[in-house]
Amino acid sequence: MIANRPMHEIFLENVRKCPNKEAYVEIGTHRRVTFMQFNDLTNRYANFFKDEGYEFGDVISLFMSNSIDYVAVWMGLTLETVFGNGLMNQCKIYVIDTTAENHLNVFHIKDKILKQKADEPKSPSSLNFQSILCYIYTSGTTGHPKPAIIKHFSTFCHYVNEMSVIMQACNEPKLRFYVMVMGCGKSFNIMSTDRIYVTMPMYHSSAGIIGVGQALLNASTCVIRKKFSASNFWIDCINYECTVSQYIGEMCRYLLAQKEIPEEKLHKVRLMYGNGLRIEIWRDFVTRFHIAKIGEFYGSTEGNSNIVNIDNRIGACGFFPVYAFLAPVYPVRLLKTDEKTGEILRNKNGLCIACRPGETGEMVGLIKNNDLLLRFEGYVNNEETNKKIIRNAFRFGDAVFSSGDLIYWDEYGYLYFKDRRGDTFRYGTRLGQLPLGRFLESIENQSERKIPRHHADKWKGENVSTTEVEGILQPIKELSNIIVYGVEIPTVIFCVTEQEGRAGMVAVVSKEGTSHDQLIDKISSRLKANLPQYAIPVFLRFCDKLDMTGTFKLKKVNLQRDGFNLERCCDDAIYLWNSSNAKYM
Repeated sequence: MIANRPMHEIFLENVRKCPNKEAYVEIGTHRRVTFMQFNDLTNRYANFFKDEGYEFGDVISLFMSNSIDYVAVWMGLTLETVFGNGLMNQCKIYVIDTTAENHLNVFHIKDKILKQKADEPKSPSSLNFQSILCYIYTSGTTGHPKPAIIKHFSTFCHYVNEMSVIMQACNEPKLRFYVMVMGCGKSFNIMSTDRIYVTMPMYHSSAGIIGVGQALLNASTCVIRKKFSASNFWIDCINYECTVSQYIGEMCRYLLAQKEIPEEKLHKVRLMYGNGLRIEIWRDFVTRFHIAKIGEFYGSTEGNSNIVNIDNRIGACGFFPVYAFLAPVYPVRLLKTDEKTGEILRNKNGLCIACRPGETGEMVGLIKNNDLLLRFEGYVNNEETNKKIIRNAFRFGDAVFSSGDLIYWDEYGYLYFKDRRGDTFRYGTRLGQLPLGRFLESIENQSERKIPRHHADKWKGENVSTTEVEGILQPIKELSNIIVYGVEIPTVIFCVTEQEGRAGMVAVVSKEGTSHDQLIDKISSRLKANLPQYAIPVFLRFCDKLDMTGTFKLKKVNLQRDGFNLERCCDDAIYLWNSSNAKYM
């Protein structure tokens, strides 16, 4: 019986089935370990930390680069303890990399690990499928990263909530567990014969769970690279015979920006799975690199509202049934939001309003604490956890997980990511007719100066999706990075009333050797041709680089803080959209 067993016991079944099969391969060191060798390494780490006095329930922080040892350490630690990514004021520091310098309370253990016994450790009797496995920090794209609670049962079921309807109808524990654990692999047809190229950081759930986890539970082989390299991507795939790879949207742009090489068409990669591949470059990507299938999914480290695109629909991140009678049993829904405030709308009875096909709303997941798939474990901080829960959503007394993401649901049932709730901006076309100097001058000293009505009468305008605007600029190959966001305009004091607004701003990083004038023409031309006037960002900022998370997601927080303040923007060039000339000036 498989139910209520910790992850390591399930991994041992693969060790017994294929002990001499390659489990992990390390690019750079050319190190290779079989399933038996990897299990021995895992046991050595487990026994070492047990001898050091660590017990079930202790939390150990792990700071390592992508490597075979990374997976072995955390697998070993989960036999006895819990690992996370937190700093403690007083702690021992164990160093596996022998190149690290010696400091007080720092202990080099690589040689000790090699000498440690590889006997299978005895797990605590209280360790089971519902024990905490680890804490994984969220990406932190919209604020500070938060440690999310990951349990053994949730580790490989985050991305299979579309299958939970099937599971709810099945009481057989073995089948229920099978669907949870193998959900991602089954959704995208990842097989034990596949060799998976893993380049994203393992401290995040994409690589650390649904990447290297395919070896642990699906008996696939994982090829690990320390850090993503666009220039070596296809060369690695050929040299290590990879058949599957992970991606994040920005990685796909970086690959498209590379010069064409023979290897990009000679590889054996049949499937790439991940999230964030923009519809604007999807077709170009699969055509140029001969990728038979894209496995796009939508989800978050901590969330229970996750969906997958299993049929290669270009641009879609998942699917909902359009039949109304299925809605009550489907655990993931879209809720209507106020176009002006972004807040969840409620009907006259005080309950949330569900979206219909053809509408956009916030993705939420129904929380059921007695259902392993539909639990929301939240964060270590209870206050942060409560912020992500919407209560009395569909009926009084229920609760749903708030993703904070706006998703469009088309008439066929396909779902498309639109934007983060709160990232949209509202733009008035008249403001774009002011020269930059006059505009900046006009919003200074608001208590002493009024903006004439004819310069602000259209500020009430329209909601604009930053994701859609970014998508328009994605095909410009001279741009290394693009990010669109709303910046606050100080309270605009009109002749009669006052209101607050946010203007659109686009920050870009250009490739070396590309002039601003050349790019301004291309950017202006694409925006004018593809967007209504109100959706074109007021400001254009050229940056040397943009802040990015370890998972290649661009961070907006600092850019929004800078706004169009010339002192904060340092030496970055800022241009203002001139609607009369249809160009940034």
